[in-house]
Amino acid sequence: MTDEVTFFMGSQVVGAFPRNRLPTMDGSYSYEPFRSPGHLNLHIQLKAGNAPLCFYKDGTQRVSFCVTASPAQGVLTLVGFEVANDL
Repeated sequence: MTDEVTFFMGSQVVGAFPRNRLPTMDGSYSYEPFRSPGHLNLHIQLKAGNAPLCFYKDGTQRVSFCVTASPAQGVLTLVGFEVANDL
């Protein structure tokens, strides 16, 4: 098992959260940004005033959330968490 959990916006990979600090409630979280079209698209959406829907999978659960801001490099503000079984 890796020390990070990858998160996505739709089918695009965006970055990864440290496994020991996975986001589960509204707040600001550190993450490892990936050099990817998904990461670029996330920031384009934020600059346009949108709150893109993202998710990560942890075991059999899919955790969804919206990104509302990037207050600093490597930090995202997340809200609206929903957890669903991903069978």
